[in-house]
Amino acid sequence: MDYMTKKIMGLDVNIFMNSLLWKGTSVSQIESSLKSHLKGYNIDNLAIMPDFTPSNSLPIGTTMKVDDNMPLNPSWIGMDIGCGYRLFSIDLKKKKLEKNRKLNTSRIQKIVDAIDTVIHKRRNISPIERARQFFDGSNALINKYFDSSFNPDITSESKQSIANNFGSIGNGNHFIDLFIPDVIKNQQHFKNLGLDPDKVYILIHTGSRELGYKINQEFTSRFQSNTNTQEFNYSYLNAVQTALAYAQANRAFLQDEIAESLNLEGTLHLDLPHNAIELVGGGKNKQYLVRKGADFLTKGSLGIIPTTFAGDAHLVIGLPNTEKTNYSKNHGLGRMYTRQQMFGKYGRINKSKLNKLFPKGIISNVSPQELVEELPNGYKSPQRVIESFEDTKMGYVLATLKPLAVIVERKRNGK
Repeated sequence: MDYMTKKIMGLDVNIFMNSLLWKGTSVSQIESSLKSHLKGYNIDNLAIMPDFTPSNSLPIGTTMKVDDNMPLNPSWIGMDIGCGYRLFSIDLKKKKLEKNRKLNTSRIQKIVDAIDTVIHKRRNISPIERARQFFDGSNALINKYFDSSFNPDITSESKQSIANNFGSIGNGNHFIDLFIPDVIKNQQHFKNLGLDPDKVYILIHTGSRELGYKINQEFTSRFQSNTNTQEFNYSYLNAVQTALAYAQANRAFLQDEIAESLNLEGTLHLDLPHNAIELVGGGKNKQYLVRKGADFLTKGSLGIIPTTFAGDAHLVIGLPNTEKTNYSKNHGLGRMYTRQQMFGKYGRINKSKLNKLFPKGIISNVSPQELVEELPNGYKSPQRVIESFEDTKMGYVLATLKPLAVIVERKRNGK
């Protein structure tokens, strides 16, 4: 089958779900998720991804183009601006993680411990000292990790946020995963993309941290009292670009720190944000492209669809139908239950029952009790979401990566 087109709010909305996944959704559910945020806007090419999930703003898994004659609503992409995935391989053969044809858990644990140290070591440095190192004594960090779109001329409060959070991943569903290739459907294509079937891969999932929160907070206030649309959009878009640059730089910094801690080289394969706004077109055709919980994919390009924090990840290749998604794809599975619902359901069950729900064989730097909100049964079926991705011809799965470990930020009181 191909994608569906449904009339919603007078718009032709492209829905990239197969019939099985669509059974859990409805036109009214999508409409109720959209109408309070899009009323009065001229919307073009609105697309709903397989990971559609209602939220407090635009649904997760939404892409669209918006005319530039109306103010950009900061709620569309929310506070986690620039959140994205960075996939890189390390110069370590996967057979080095095996012992007697089984996974060498002690070797994997050493890698987990090293990464855990990387993401937590700055906690022992005071905020003032972090700011001094970052902006005064370590400008090389800005020069090395931030491209020309980074604007250092921001408020001192935001500078403090940048310094405080640089080199961390944050809470929620942000994580670092360790993978090895499992099923590769086309070995030659895999290698042609610079991927090595025998290496170990690391995926970083994080965003702009407190900087994104402060940008969202500031521009939400300004949006409500806006009197000059062009000036507001220009300022907000610049702030979004700053957050995008910061988020990408943070992931790049983490890659280098992880590789250095393991004394191994790292090779980047992709870095793609899934909460972003960008200006496209020009002149009378100028529009804003909005991606909420969706990242870039076009014909022939490489993307990744992780399932859950400790589940398989699928390397995918785009097909021509991505033109109908604004050259985008789903960034994951989409939730069945909110984090609050998951905590209410599983937060107080005993340890032995909880351990049975945690993916078997996965090593982590925290106990399952700290991960109840992200258990696999809180998400949509991986099989149905990936089938929808392929059935609607957004793309196809090139390879599946098998998870070995997940690293998250520990809570302040420890494990």
